[in-house]
Amino acid sequence: MTSIRRIVLTGVLFLGLVAGAVAAERVGEAGARGSYRARNTWWETMLASREALREQGAAAERRAEAERQADPVLKTFQPLRVQLTSQQEPRKIKVPVAGVKKLYLGCSGRGRAFLGEPQLIGHDGKAVPLPLTKARGPTRHGWFAHSGMRSRWKPIVWGQHRYDSGFTIENWEICIELDGQAEWLEGWLGAQPDRGDRQVEFWVQHRSLADVKAKAAAAREAITVAVAGAFPSPVDSRQQRLEARVGIWKADWERSDLADLAARYADACGGKQKQAAQEIAKQCKSVAELKAVRDLFYAQYIEKRLALARKTLQMVERAAPRPQLAAELAALEKQFADPQGGSHGEAFYVRTCKLRRKIVLSHPALDFPKLLINKRSGLLPEHMCDQYLGRHSREAPGLVVLENWKGKPRETVLLADKLPPGGMIHPDLSYDGKRVLFAFADHSVQRDDDRPMTTPRYWQTSSEYSGARRRAYFIYASSAE
Repeated sequence: MTSIRRIVLTGVLFLGLVAGAVAAERVGEAGARGSYRARNTWWETMLASREALREQGAAAERRAEAERQADPVLKTFQPLRVQLTSQQEPRKIKVPVAGVKKLYLGCSGRGRAFLGEPQLIGHDGKAVPLPLTKARGPTRHGWFAHSGMRSRWKPIVWGQHRYDSGFTIENWEICIELDGQAEWLEGWLGAQPDRGDRQVEFWVQHRSLADVKAKAAAAREAITVAVAGAFPSPVDSRQQRLEARVGIWKADWERSDLADLAARYADACGGKQKQAAQEIAKQCKSVAELKAVRDLFYAQYIEKRLALARKTLQMVERAAPRPQLAAELAALEKQFADPQGGSHGEAFYVRTCKLRRKIVLSHPALDFPKLLINKRSGLLPEHMCDQYLGRHSREAPGLVVLENWKGKPRETVLLADKLPPGGMIHPDLSYDGKRVLFAFADHSVQRDDDRPMTTPRYWQTSSEYSGARRRAYFIYASSAE
């Protein structure tokens, strides 16, 4: 029974690496097509791919601008796109909008922008308030309130300035249809001071900039997923998660401006590495110099990884002696302590991580040849309860037996061609390890409505399922062989 539970627990640890890699290949191939640039390492692949994507985005912007210039109506329109902070006083803006049929106003960033007293100026010089009640925008995780919303609106106050009409906006975009009579859009633009000194971007466009940004973010994510699929090793995966956590690859940078990217590594350094990393980052113009900053970034983690490897060895040796691994760790510790021992950068960090993994997997409790996992799609529903609702399930291989799971896993799909396409959750082994129970949602039949429920019908019995409107999970059993 102990070995059975051991298999289940270890399977949880390896689920993300194995299932995630295949999902990454599938999603990344579709989303990163055209910009993916394979290189020898994951970070060089990410760098080359993101720079290619950036160039593609710049080319698309040049085409869009050329189209605007070629349009006799839109040619006189001057799109507005500015960076704001709450320390800057509100500024008067005047944007030519003659001939524009749809006006897009939006904001992105970590703060909240406002446009006070916005009005449209007609051909005759008469001003009318911007028709904010006609504003339309998709539901987003942001904020929008205008002076026509009594429950949400508060007058905008910035220092001695007060605006009783207008709107506030945060990570949102609105679209207002115009009647073609306006010549100018005017208003007082600023960032709200109660949000702290945060930078935001505000725009007035003739097309949806939010859609452009969303597509760019999706393309960046597709590259990230594709890189994860191409470089799925435990150490590569650890580095990808670490750099994502500190925000190295989150935002774009100007093509070939490696100093910007190097500065992100330098800012994430601590202790004695920070100053040296910042000095190199200021002058960074080559991949070799960027690599030097990365070495300093990873150098800060080596000592902690060695200490963790030592504790791990002590834990394993309580079950069985590991003299060869102990000697390898002692040699690594000695080399790190020697000031003349050479550069202690990324390569040394990788050696430390690989040795600790080797120590962990040498534990006698992990001495079994096969691992049973549930290979899922990688989808994470927004709410923790949604994972139990069949309508949120996604097709995936399901139960998979892994051999050589400590090295390069070889997989066997346990129920291939035995079940229709569907999604599976919560497999559980019997105490003798011969049978496995799991919940399965059938995707072979398209239900009338598998979108999120708007009615309180959450549960369906097996007898109801054939006529039920929405997909549900049901319990199945199978031989573990």
